[in-house]
Amino acid sequence: MNKSSLILFLLVFISCASIESYPPLNGDKEHDTKIIRSILGSHLNENKMRNCYSHVLKRDSSKSGIAVMDFKINIDGKVSDVSVSTELGEELASCLKRRLLGIKFPPISTLKPITARQPYNFSIND
Repeated sequence: MNKSSLILFLLVFISCASIESYPPLNGDKEHDTKIIRSILGSHLNENKMRNCYSHVLKRDSSKSGIAVMDFKINIDGKVSDVSVSTELGEELASCLKRRLLGIKFPPISTLKPITARQPYNFSIND
């Protein structure tokens, strides 16, 4: 297996990891942040978030910037209370919000919802 085939295999394998393969969120900031970023990163690798950005590029191929997503993860792992701020336009913000609402996280063992903030840097060089 050559290097590019191995990288592709790993990306597919990582992106296919189910929520059950992650430990529960437990209220420990470092632990939870690592898991949240891993799950969001797998959605970025699957192009779910990137597809939102590609629509922006169709209108302006030089546009890049940051989108900051604030959201709550409920004790059952479902996302709610999403807000997205970005200078890249309302279409991108709405698309990211829809995508984020569709992501499922592991349940929270402390039975207290977690608020999270995740910035994404969208660049044409990515």
